[in-house]
Amino acid sequence: MFTDEHRQKLKDTNYKKLNKGSEVLKLSDETKKKLSDSLKNRIFTLEHREKLRKCISYSEFEIYIIILIKNKIIHNISSYRKYAKNNPDLKLPINPEKCYKKYGWVGWKKYEL
Repeated sequence: MFTDEHRQKLKDTNYKKLNKGSEVLKLSDETKKKLSDSLKNRIFTLEHREKLRKCISYSEFEIYIIILIKNKIIHNISSYRKYAKNNPDLKLPINPEKCYKKYGWVGWKKYEL
């Protein structure tokens, strides 16, 4: 059985050999093309998609957050974060400002928190 330190040392030396001492992995054009081709047209099962999905959609989040506020389950940002941590099965993001940045996040002021 190898120790964690030994495993890391093996990884580092092998990585440096492959990249001739550089810190950044450099792939050839042929390798990049093979990777690209292998990832195209992949079909994911519903189970796999659910595992990949980290949090609910932005529209679902908006509905859910309003319900939580109306039912007085949350009253500020820290109570929301605590609720999201304690209920991971709901897939609520702990930091929605980061998760929904691309999807139209306008800020906590919208929810009066």
